[in-house]
Amino acid sequence: MTRRYTPIPEQEFYSTVFARIYDQNIALDQDLIDSHRLAVLYMVFALGTLFDLEKPSLSLEATQYYQLARAALSM
Repeated sequence: MTRRYTPIPEQEFYSTVFARIYDQNIALDQDLIDSHRLAVLYMVFALGTLFDLEKPSLSLEATQYYQLARAALSM
């Protein structure tokens, strides 16, 4: 399968975004980029919720995750 657009490679997402937020064994140094990582995670949640076939289209939950992502980016 050819991927035409990958804003962040899957392995990089898991190592730099997902693990830094969900892995309790990683010692975090709080830097300004952490809000951007959180924004990426919220955007993944928003898209996952938006494309979930068991939820209504344009669900409120997807909109809330999107707004959280925008707020995290503005920090």
